[in-house]
Amino acid sequence: MRIVGKRKRQRTIYLSPNGRAALEAWLAARPDCEHGNVFCSLGNRSYSGELTTRAIRHLVDGYLAGCGLKAEGISCHSLRHSFATWAIYQGGKIEHVQSAMGHTSRDTTAVYQGVVDKVRHNPALILDGLLGGGSDLREVMP
Repeated sequence: MRIVGKRKRQRTIYLSPNGRAALEAWLAARPDCEHGNVFCSLGNRSYSGELTTRAIRHLVDGYLAGCGLKAEGISCHSLRHSFATWAIYQGGKIEHVQSAMGHTSRDTTAVYQGVVDKVRHNPALILDGLLGGGSDLREVMP
């Protein structure tokens, strides 16, 4: 699915079958939004306003707090970084992650590959393997 994001850049959004079904159900049930927005602001007694980045941050922070997960350093932006890091860690192609993140330069996305490479090539994990510890890489991912 292609969307228009920040700075009017087109981005590719990858959805699982369950994610696609949930989005289709939402689109069928939601109020009408101006400009074809998927989500709209409910403020000002209107269902058609655009959600601002500030409003989205506020919503995400509220959900994180409700789950007991809100802490220093955990934010919309850190969730974005986590998505990119885990996508590459799980074998996602850097070009696809670049597209999903809306990066114009591959070098910007390559930073996440660097994080994954440092974890995968951590000498302590090799020592653990030699000593029979067999660490799970998920335990050391940022």
